[in-house]
Amino acid sequence: MTLPCDAIFFDFDGVIVDSAILKLEAFVEIYRPHGEAVTKAVRDYQLAHGGVSRIPKFRYFEEVLLGNPPDEARIAELATRYEEMVVEQVVRTPAIAGAEAFLERFSNELPMFVVSGTPEEELRRIVDRRGLTRHFRAVRGAPKVKEVIVAELLEAHGLTASRCVFVGDATTDFDAAAHHAMPFVGVVAEGVENLFPEGTVLITDLRELERGISEALG
Repeated sequence: MTLPCDAIFFDFDGVIVDSAILKLEAFVEIYRPHGEAVTKAVRDYQLAHGGVSRIPKFRYFEEVLLGNPPDEARIAELATRYEEMVVEQVVRTPAIAGAEAFLERFSNELPMFVVSGTPEEELRRIVDRRGLTRHFRAVRGAPKVKEVIVAELLEAHGLTASRCVFVGDATTDFDAAAHHAMPFVGVVAEGVENLFPEGTVLITDLRELERGISEALG
């Protein structure tokens, strides 16, 4: 089967690798000493902003939730601690069902890209250690936001957004696709709340991605 698109843009955590929950729990663990109300607020914020880089999240947690004055050294310290908590887990955690089979089948057929909120060098190390680098034309992450990364990739590879598909599990992924009028497929695992607008094409894992792409492109 030939896919009806010219390229695919993938988020990483929760889309290719089943790591979204472990990253959520790392944020919660860091703030556990501040009590249940703070950890609940951290959990709720992460669930609503899954694709956002960790740096603005830590700024929000520190300055808004805890009322601390701006402190970039503290933010950097928290980001380093978070990285140390999650990288090895993300390298080892299982892939989303169907992800590896889909990449093996189609990555030689059309360009594929990773667009993530994870810091770019860290992301590339993880993708490489998982043996996935060969599937992607580019692996991109923070500090640039996803809308900017997508724009750069579209231009660099001569792609038309309406002929591509973005596959993501967070509203930031949906927003990045919508910004470029790019068809979107949302990944919502069983038992996870659907935060996407009504009418969004949804799949539970990448075993359904061929069907999702066909629906998204109409």
